Amino acid sequence: MIFSSSYSNGCNAGYTETTQRVDQEVVDNPSILQVFSAGNEGQNDCGYGAGTGWGTISGGHKIGKHVIATANMTDTDQLVASSSRGPSADGRIKPDIAAFGNGHISTAPDNGYLTGSGTSAAAPGIAGTAALLYQAWRDQFGNDPPSALIKAILLNTADDIGTIGPDYEYGWGTVNATRAHAQIASEQWVTGSVDQGGTAVHTLQVPPGLAEVRTMLYWMDPAGPLLAATSLVNDLDLSASDPQAALHLPWTLSIAPDPVQLAAGAFKAEDHLNNVEQVHVLSPEAGTWTFTVSGFDVPDGPQAYFLVHSFIAPGPQLAYPLGGEFLDASENHRFRWASANSSDPVQPSVSLDSGQTWLPLSVLPSNARYTSYSFSNTIVPDAMFRVEQGGYVSQSAAFSAMRRAEAPTVVLNCPDSASIVWDPVQDASSYIVHKLGDRYMDSVSVTANTAFTYHGLSAIHDDWFAVTAIGPQGILAERSLATQRPQQLVACVVQHDLAVEEFLSPGTTTLGCQSGDPDVIVNVRNAGSMEVQSFEMGLRLNDDPPVLFNRTDTIAPGAVRTIALPPTALDLQPGDLNMLKVWARWPNEDQPVNDTMELGITPIGDFATLPWSENMTTLDICTTPVICNQPCPLGNDLIAGVNGSAGQVGPLDDEVDWRVDANGTVTAYTGPTFDHTSGTPQGRYLYLESSGSCIGEQGVFLTPCLNLPSGGAFALSFWYHMFGSGMGELHLDVVSNGSWTTDVVPPLIGDQGDQWWRHWVDLSAFAGTTVNVRFRGIIGTGGTSDMAIDDILVDNSVSIAETEGSSLSIRPGAAPGTFVLQPPSGAIGTCDLFVFDGRGQCVQRAEHRANSAIDLDLRGQATGLYLLRWSDATRSLSTRVLRP
Repeated sequence: MIFSSSYSNGCNAGYTETTQRVDQEVVDNPSILQVFSAGNEGQNDCGYGAGTGWGTISGGHKIGKHVIATANMTDTDQLVASSSRGPSADGRIKPDIAAFGNGHISTAPDNGYLTGSGTSAAAPGIAGTAALLYQAWRDQFGNDPPSALIKAILLNTADDIGTIGPDYEYGWGTVNATRAHAQIASEQWVTGSVDQGGTAVHTLQVPPGLAEVRTMLYWMDPAGPLLAATSLVNDLDLSASDPQAALHLPWTLSIAPDPVQLAAGAFKAEDHLNNVEQVHVLSPEAGTWTFTVSGFDVPDGPQAYFLVHSFIAPGPQLAYPLGGEFLDASENHRFRWASANSSDPVQPSVSLDSGQTWLPLSVLPSNARYTSYSFSNTIVPDAMFRVEQGGYVSQSAAFSAMRRAEAPTVVLNCPDSASIVWDPVQDASSYIVHKLGDRYMDSVSVTANTAFTYHGLSAIHDDWFAVTAIGPQGILAERSLATQRPQQLVACVVQHDLAVEEFLSPGTTTLGCQSGDPDVIVNVRNAGSMEVQSFEMGLRLNDDPPVLFNRTDTIAPGAVRTIALPPTALDLQPGDLNMLKVWARWPNEDQPVNDTMELGITPIGDFATLPWSENMTTLDICTTPVICNQPCPLGNDLIAGVNGSAGQVGPLDDEVDWRVDANGTVTAYTGPTFDHTSGTPQGRYLYLESSGSCIGEQGVFLTPCLNLPSGGAFALSFWYHMFGSGMGELHLDVVSNGSWTTDVVPPLIGDQGDQWWRHWVDLSAFAGTTVNVRFRGIIGTGGTSDMAIDDILVDNSVSIAETEGSSLSIRPGAAPGTFVLQPPSGAIGTCDLFVFDGRGQCVQRAEHRANSAIDLDLRGQATGLYLLRWSDATRSLSTRVLRP
């Protein structure tokens, strides 16, 4: 019903096929709500015409008329510089709304926490708020709401920050869940429809004393035509007339490609671009207002619509705390409120005695929406908070503050019981001990001690323990972080317990070039108190049938036995993650959870013979959206990295895949237009898509295993394209007989221009070994970092040089580092010689007469491989030279 996604699909790409699809999905399924990040291209130029920052929404789907694109704010309500800004390519208001997404704490794999940032972190906050509104609707009406109405309510009730009215940075403002929920509860909307040239009139009684009245028109416009200059199909107009018959028009924004005009803020005028319009009036006159909806241009009518109205009372509206919270007295807390448009200063205050006395805090400016406060480890049973502005007060109910207990430690773990201990909390009289139930952290018991033993547990489990301190007057502290019950025994000995403790072979998660299956050797410990004389062992690869072995080994209590399992055909798949599971089982096992050990194995290649080349022509196109761990298999003996393994150190571990593409990448001002091999729209290449949430992340792929005979000179050549202002880095590494050499040539870093360049890697030092070459790309600082690779060749050095041009002759000069180049016969006119270093940078250029030898002096350059490119009026040839 609601989903949140943050993949990207170009930058300022216009009303694309994907945009059309997501709009049609919502039209066909009116309860579906699609929430997206706005993108992190706010410091890039995506070609809108207003320079850096403007028109940088990162994906056609995000500018859909019926989706929500989310901007990213700090916890102090400031727009994060990287947050993408509007307008859409056709001038519509984007992003739609803003939420906190910079440095917030979220969950991480393996039951951990991490700090997240980006519009990808902000969008889930909007999706979660929408989910609460959907549930409120279901509770009230018993069915699912129209997503168009939920979106209209979210936009119309948002706190207006930035310039007044909508803008291209925050959209319609920052989400206000309390106000949105209240609008559903009070049913503050009407529905209607209009056709071409028609009008519908609605009246609204506006009560006295309001700070604002907001009325928003929203309609489920049909999906627009592909790449249309204007994606709006049915154009409705909203206007209002107050009790004095004065006309009020909706907000609109400039779409001129001028940064000054785009930043200037909203003004009142007719809107013929957006399918959402808002009439917004400050200090509205009480009485009967008339709102008119007109069918200005409705080719596909009649068009249904929602008309949502919000009454904003004067003064602040407290958001947190509201009362009943248990706050950690050792932490700094951010108290928040919403505020109607006012020029009066804000006075926050705290009470530590249930409102009998108040401690004024620092006076804040009129637009302030938060303050920070710490209880400095002081226990407060009945704290309260209030905020005053312009004679209006918003005050919380009572809440408490007390230091939170630290996470408990498991000091004993047996199959059916476990004991925990924790540090005492100052002034705590007792503690509630918790254990994770089916859905909640259930209360198990209350104790005055700082230790507790759980009984009746299961040996096979996923148990978590926590404690809550109880203070004076029965106040509760915030519950501690939970501690996971370990799978292994702690300070406990049972009679029957076999444990697989270690893989000796394979001893790594990545297997180098080898023929045949690896030996499977493990260490097995008798962790029980009884001698083991016979037991069962087994192994299983992926979902294959298990292979069982009966063992007659004798293992004394506490002893470890190294066991080599009989040779087994494993059928490991090169380049894929293969899960190998090995277990040891004893009849009547008391602790079965440690019987089994699992290892993920990734063989890094099949064998190929020299010369080996790959021009990507037969690879399948793989341009799925950039979700960082979305796999993209390559084929043709190329080995893709293992996605989603950020922070690992294996040769295949990365966060994003190289993708197979043709006919140019989706983002403007980066990536190649065509491949290098054919230079046609059908030609294919590998590239890293840089749009989205994978900024700074790594993608790798490897060549197959290649045997380099002894005594030879070998090289790898390839063509690369690294064009874009946010370009990252390309590194090349070699694994030789299991040993890694990183950066065998200097890495290519930064923008190299909009063209294909050739690069070489001298592999002569690895002659007599089996090698893989790893291409390791690191995405740069934004969406203009689409690097590409094509036409890879590994062969002996002479063959590669001759491929480039056997008509150039070069010999060593009199001094080391000097050379003499003899151009081919028949040269015409003045000739040019360019010398490029390993990064593709031109380090020397010379002109000479046709047919004359050229003295080349590289003594001032670093040692390494250099490309010489010679040309006359009719041809261009190149060769390589190694500067010793």
